[in-house]
Amino acid sequence: MNQKIITLKKTLIKLGFDSYAKKETIEIDGYKKLFKYMNDNEINLNIDFPKGSMKGFGSKKRPLPFDYGEIVGVINPADGMGWDIILPPSHEISDGKYMPIGIIKVKNDKSLWMKNLNKKPPVGNDKVIISADGKISNKDKEKINKFFDGMWQFEKIEWF
Repeated sequence: MNQKIITLKKTLIKLGFDSYAKKETIEIDGYKKLFKYMNDNEINLNIDFPKGSMKGFGSKKRPLPFDYGEIVGVINPADGMGWDIILPPSHEISDGKYMPIGIIKVKNDKSLWMKNLNKKPPVGNDKVIISADGKISNKDKEKINKFFDGMWQFEKIEWF
């Protein structure tokens, strides 16, 4: 292993970021390939923004009605970071097997993105909704739908 990578991993462990340091990374392009990977592998989650945290998606920050984070070590090339995930509001967090139950795709409308944020759309930087049992209540769906309703940068949520 490259000495710079070893040094970086040791530094991450010292700083308390063990889950990042101990995992190798894999880049997965496209949510359909991600779903196959999730079907074949257990995943580890990093919840950056627990339920109730303030988060903005290109707009003013609002309290999240769900847990929001990323899959550790699984990179989305659309932004070079971990795949973004959302856990239903009533879901318990754990590492292991998760199933995709929905997807929130970024709108691929260049003029809309230029008008609102003066940048190209981050196509593929989609948000994946997951649960350990592959289920979600109607109440949880309503909370997630309500949060994303009216956000110009996302397509309507696709539920599976």
